[in-house]
Amino acid sequence: MKTVKEIRIFLASPGDVQTERIIASEVVSELTQTIGENLGIAFKLLTYEQYAIPGLGTDAQEVVNETVSSDYDIFISIFWTRLGTPTKRAMSGSVEELDLAIQKYENGEDVRVMMYFKTSPPDSLDAIDQGFLEVKKLKERAESLGLYIPFKEPEDFEKILRVNLNQYVLSRFNSGSKKNQSIASSVSQEPSVIVEKSRLQKRIDVLLSGVNFSLDEHVGVFDLVDQFLINSKEMNRLVNELSEIMESLTSKVKKRTHELTRANKISDTRLRMRKQKMTLDSLANEMEVVSDEYESRFPEFKGSMHGMFDIISKLFNVWGKDMPTEVIESTASLNNSLEGAIEGLAQLIIQIDDAPSYTSKFSRSKLRQNTVLKMWIDEMVQGQGVLEKVF
Repeated sequence: MKTVKEIRIFLASPGDVQTERIIASEVVSELTQTIGENLGIAFKLLTYEQYAIPGLGTDAQEVVNETVSSDYDIFISIFWTRLGTPTKRAMSGSVEELDLAIQKYENGEDVRVMMYFKTSPPDSLDAIDQGFLEVKKLKERAESLGLYIPFKEPEDFEKILRVNLNQYVLSRFNSGSKKNQSIASSVSQEPSVIVEKSRLQKRIDVLLSGVNFSLDEHVGVFDLVDQFLINSKEMNRLVNELSEIMESLTSKVKKRTHELTRANKISDTRLRMRKQKMTLDSLANEMEVVSDEYESRFPEFKGSMHGMFDIISKLFNVWGKDMPTEVIESTASLNNSLEGAIEGLAQLIIQIDDAPSYTSKFSRSKLRQNTVLKMWIDEMVQGQGVLEKVF
């Protein structure tokens, strides 16, 4: 019977990287079925959830620590916008697990530590809080230890993780070495040959561990401020243009409402219904034009909004809430524009909804109009909430 060597991988991460956790599980399973079968090894993924069953007088994290503290070959941590839930002994369970893994490595134990950091902007800037700043500090610590492995998107993480695990297997089992002395570094493509680093290479790695060689991370702060001001101005322009369209439609709704009021006074039933139908159909046509305008401009606005989220997250990394005066002033102007537009759109929805749905054409146009306007309101409310929280 063929002997199978088990490689145990402990995965630690907070709850904001669920996609990456799933990817890690899939990669581990895949490697067992590919290179694992050829080399007679099997990967096993260990997680907090498998061991977090509190014992008498202990907390769940302590049970995990005692159960798996010496029972893994590879330690993987993934962080993005927060560290996780604090424990009695550390800033979070993931950090506590990480500290133990680093301690194991520094004590000369045979363990590989891999720290992955997602660098893409948060889904919502509500995530930019104290936890976000703590992740930044942890990233700096990882860089000083030579453990920093950045990735931007889930597919990037999948590629880098697969390469890193392949490297681990090849260096440990193909080279005949029982212990790999190097820590995982940021690698984006699979090397053809794994070579043990010389003392000079290791020394250079330590010296340059804090240097960032990613062009995306080297965008100048002043450039970011310029980009922010441009985005803010562009969003103000869009909001103002759409406000003008909204005011025009509001006037038309009022006009058609007066026409319906006058039509209601017509004594002849057939003539009254005919006049009402003509008025509602005219309003429906006008609403369709506005819906087309709002729908066509929405992708541009959303793109500018999320571009601003990206810039704000980078500026926040540099200044926290102590942003430059011009950024704060530009934000205040945009915030006022968004607030006025949100109020106006909400009032317009109410006005339109009050109009009677006497024709199917008008009912369809009303539904479409209100749905499009609500889509804009939701996006603007999200944007305004971010601006208010950060600034």
